[in-house]
Amino acid sequence: MSSINVSWSDPNTYKTQPTKKQQVESSVKSSTKTTNAVSRGATDAIIKGGVHKSKPGGDQQDHVTVEYKNNGAHVTTQHVPM
Repeated sequence: MSSINVSWSDPNTYKTQPTKKQQVESSVKSSTKTTNAVSRGATDAIIKGGVHKSKPGGDQQDHVTVEYKNNGAHVTTQHVPM
């Protein structure tokens, strides 16, 4: 599991569902997409919202959108499956 710093763009996401929030954070930390972002220099993972599917034509798997940064600089944005 990655030691990346995980935060939320809206800290109130899943405020009333702390178990769900922790599950999402754990999934992000253990994702191969996070491992790949860390290998590219990412130090922070910002979860942009709750679990969702993209609009038709997009990613239909349940996922969260995660923006990876290194000291504030954009590294990549990925859909992390849930």
